[in-house]
Amino acid sequence: MKRIFTGLFLLFSLVLFNHPFAQVDQLSIDLHLFNPNAQVFYVGDLGFTGFGSVPNIFTITLQNNGTQPVRVQIHFYMRLNQATIADAYSNEFMLPPGTFSFTSSELNTGSVNIGGTQVEVQNYNISFDQIENLENQILATGRLPAGQYEFFVELIPIDDSGSPLPPIPDPNNNDNIMTITNPTTLEPLYPGTRVTQNTLLEVPTPFPYFMWQSDAYLFNLFVFEKYPSDESVQDVLSHEPVLHIEGYPNQIYQYPTDPSPQEYFDNNGNRVGQSVVIRMLEPGKIYYWYVQAIIFTGSGQQTLDSDVYQFKVADTEQSSINSQMILNYLQQILGRRYEEVMQQLTNFSPTGNILLNGTPVEIDALMNLINKLNQNKATIENVFVE
Repeated sequence: MKRIFTGLFLLFSLVLFNHPFAQVDQLSIDLHLFNPNAQVFYVGDLGFTGFGSVPNIFTITLQNNGTQPVRVQIHFYMRLNQATIADAYSNEFMLPPGTFSFTSSELNTGSVNIGGTQVEVQNYNISFDQIENLENQILATGRLPAGQYEFFVELIPIDDSGSPLPPIPDPNNNDNIMTITNPTTLEPLYPGTRVTQNTLLEVPTPFPYFMWQSDAYLFNLFVFEKYPSDESVQDVLSHEPVLHIEGYPNQIYQYPTDPSPQEYFDNNGNRVGQSVVIRMLEPGKIYYWYVQAIIFTGSGQQTLDSDVYQFKVADTEQSSINSQMILNYLQQILGRRYEEVMQQLTNFSPTGNILLNGTPVEIDALMNLINKLNQNKATIENVFVE
């Protein structure tokens, strides 16, 4: 296990030293994680073999804005949930005037060249006892356990007598934090049931809500039409999807009422997703759907697939289903007033004849009204029961 954390500190430790005291205020150091949004971090991505063939996890930039080289040392320490679990120092070296950057994969080769000097990690300390069962968790899963990891670097100037001066911290610690959650939960809730079950549920609208539960926060959503010739789940999923959504930032999605392209934004206003394919669902047809959780790792993205669910869009020509559809639509339209209105009716059952503002309309008109209400393009001023 010591070898594993040797690699960990080859990747995550550095500090700088200064030579002339007057030059200290001209020094700076900055560590920047390439993917601070990582939710999973594989220990293997740290590249403990030392061959450098690993993804870039971070970059470190050193600056000497003075006119003379300064003797420095790099100090690194790493915290998990506020407890320091790793601490390391580089060798002392002369930092020439200028800006110098290197990546974690470059450091993993054993050393990096800064101004003609090879800089490498020489002294490190691992504190397993700070986190209960930390070593066993890493060995069991190959991942860093869940928690908030903070990576700190300091530049330590060295005076003429060889004594360290007060360290110069990284001023931008906000991009040095990874919150590892190791997402594993992804469960469809509605509509339909698992394809492995014999029950085929019908939904009363071609614009159903899709809902799922997950501890991830970005998703891809797929819906496929099942053709009569399809004999297996693989057959259905081999078709082009009728709906393909990428990078959706919520866990509830209503099927759109038109095929116009859509874009999706996170809470900070950043564009995170878009629609790829949108085709309308049709009454009487069976559809399969599943959702993918997009999981960010230290080396890129991976996806976690949910179970595949199936449902049927109700055939609007069937009067019994029409009746239930109308009641469902009325409930959506009336909202809290639905129960109040229904209490004024005795043994009410929709006939299928719909009047809107006194004019006969088809059931599609109720769908359109619901969509307008949801989009705040229409309001209900009053309800009469006759």
